[in-house]
Amino acid sequence: MERQEFNEIVDGDSEDYLHVNEVTIKDQSRWSIYKSIVVQQFSTAKFFECYWGEGATEIQDGQDEMWTFHEVESYTVSETKWRPVKDGILIEGSR
Repeated sequence: MERQEFNEIVDGDSEDYLHVNEVTIKDQSRWSIYKSIVVQQFSTAKFFECYWGEGATEIQDGQDEMWTFHEVESYTVSETKWRPVKDGILIEGSR
């Protein structure tokens, strides 16, 4: 895959790929911001993560940055959270 095709997929300009989530920032450094998006390829029904870097300031704009395109699969994460109990014990204080 060439960078131009990768850019078309990321920009939503490829007819064979559908964005399945929003672009997210995965990491950043002083000079670069690293982003990703998951896409589904219509012709194979496979999912891929596009991961790329962009310059963090106007000085880095247009600079060659790394990018990857790799097959991914979904998985479910179970998370425990806490919320107040209705009519439960509440103790308040002040100093």
